[in-house]
Order: sequence, then C-alpha cells, then structure tokens
Amino acid sequence: MVGDNDGFHEVEQRRKLSQAFWNLKKNRLVIIKQKTDGTFVVELTEKGKRKVKEFQFVDLKIPIPKKWDGKWRIIIFDIPNKRTAGREALRNKLKALDFSQLQKSVWVFPYPCEAEIEFIVELFKLFPYVQIIEATKIKNDASLRKYYRLF
Repeated sequence: MVGDNDGFHEVEQRRKLSQAFWNLKKNRLVIIKQKTDGTFVVELTEKGKRKVKEFQFVDLKIPIPKKWDGKWRIIIFDIPNKRTAGREALRNKLKALDFSQLQKSVWVFPYPCEAEIEFIVELFKLFPYVQIIEATKIKNDASLRKYYRLF
C-alpha cells in the first residue's frame, strides 16, 4: 500500500517539474534543446539570465569583516533622467545595505563593497554614471564612526 502512494508522489513531482519547465519556456526564460544522444539540456535565455540577476539583486548582502580596515567606500553618481529606474533602484539598495547618505548622490560605507556595487551597476547598466572611491579620511566623520560603531 505504501509503495502505491510513493508512485503517486513521484508522478506528481514529475508533473510539477514538467509544468515548471513549461512555464519557464513560455515566459522565454529558458530554452530546452535535445542533444544527439536523446537527452535534453535546459539553457537560460538572456531574459532568464537577467531574471536570475534580479533574484541575486534582491538577496544581495555585503559581508561585514570583524575589523574595520580604516577605509571609507564612497559611491558617487550622476545618473541621467532617462535612467531614473536604475537610479532609484541603486539608491534604494544603498539604503537597504545600510550606506550613509552624505549628499543626494553621494553615499559612504566603511567596508569593502566594490563587487556588490559593480553588480548593481552592471544590472542596471549604469557604468558610465557611477564611481567608487576608497578614502582613508573623511573630515568630521565622528557621526559616521559612531553610526557604524567604529570607535
């Protein structure tokens, strides 16, 4: 009796998997190719790759080291109005990642974050408009040091 139930679950799992692949294909996120040996390969389309990056964007976190290296990471940008969505996404993510805003388009963070910022910049195609500066000194940074508990 138990064996019959296991077969039902296996068939149900295959049906769900098949439905999931069909939905991915319908939404043009994957293409399914048959190889010469009769097996199938599933590949992400460009749209699918972008969707994966969007998921990575949502879960993006910056690892915080145990000890501060004494350097500030300053993100500055001047993003044109035609890229408003990218600018807002960058700004919102900087807030979510706990960057401090020094000016409207100037943000600071005390820990290494270049790879994460470059990922965001690439995702929203903002390369020409964003700069990452590493500095050992920001004048009057006591409030920043206090905020990040760097004393």
